[in-house]
Amino acid sequence: MESPAEFLSDATSIEPRNASLGPPASEPSPEPPAMAPHRHACVEPKPPERPALLDPAAFSRRLQLAIERQHAEGVDFTLHRLSFDAPEVALDELLRELPGRMRSSDGLCRQAPLELLVLCVGAPDAFARIWRRMEALWAAAWARHGGPDPVPAVEHELISLTLPPSVM
Repeated sequence: MESPAEFLSDATSIEPRNASLGPPASEPSPEPPAMAPHRHACVEPKPPERPALLDPAAFSRRLQLAIERQHAEGVDFTLHRLSFDAPEVALDELLRELPGRMRSSDGLCRQAPLELLVLCVGAPDAFARIWRRMEALWAAAWARHGGPDPVPAVEHELISLTLPPSVM
């Protein structure tokens, strides 16, 4: 076996290669062959992150960042307060599924036993799709809870965080 010194002394005969270990740098690099995606059997693809239920302090920080972003970039946000006239256990049931069904850009906070705060990116009309999803989840949670028909209404209050067109 040759020593490291002997190995390095012969290094002058080695032509430099590019970082991809392709042909010598003096030759043009051919196109790399198309490769099939490689998956290890033990590695699961990571699902997209979904928002978790935020505690009031974390939600407050998220709201402050939204206000700053709105002023700096003109991105609209809406803040929704949802009040439920139902037993807490029914809202607990809703919250088992709701955070995983929200967009990753949204924030969700249970500020009181029967109240949720929802911070959404977009103008007020962008909340319509989210609202329909939430209504369906609420009805399903109510049914799983064993509540009688009709499903209790949810009181909805809205604050829109938008700049007037003259400011933007």
